Amino acid sequence: MIGLQRMDWMLALSGRQEYEKGWQKMEAIEAILTRRSTRRYSGEMQGSTALLDKNSGMLFSGDPIQDGHIFMFGEMRDLSAYIHSLRRLDKYKDDIKGIYANHGTLPVDYSIVPKLIEGALQVERGEIVPVEVDRFGKTVHVYDVGVASVLCD
Repeated sequence: MIGLQRMDWMLALSGRQEYEKGWQKMEAIEAILTRRSTRRYSGEMQGSTALLDKNSGMLFSGDPIQDGHIFMFGEMRDLSAYIHSLRRLDKYKDDIKGIYANHGTLPVDYSIVPKLIEGALQVERGEIVPVEVDRFGKTVHVYDVGVASVLCD
């Protein structure tokens, strides 16, 4: 669940819910799984949700869809779940005009999504040679997938 605040209202959304108030129409999408869990959630934290502004076509995704560094290292991160979640966005591709992440170029075009999927698949198949770096006192493997860097254990 995610909360959106505005001066005169507070809203809590969970996956596949729509909210409309005046000119604003939002749809919550449980989209970006990056951790193993029996519960369904998206993004970096349990309960995160991607939001699609139905009027503008902007998707607010957090960190997982960007042209910067995508962190897939640490406890309970799951590259296969990430790929699955990115594929689930396909049904929204005609509605998404741009994607706002927390980092990198803003907005990025939806065309980055299939490239991230292919890059993550190449990482899974061992087709990309990683570079080892120290991140937060831990050695991680950085995979250049062309449009972004995927950092894994």
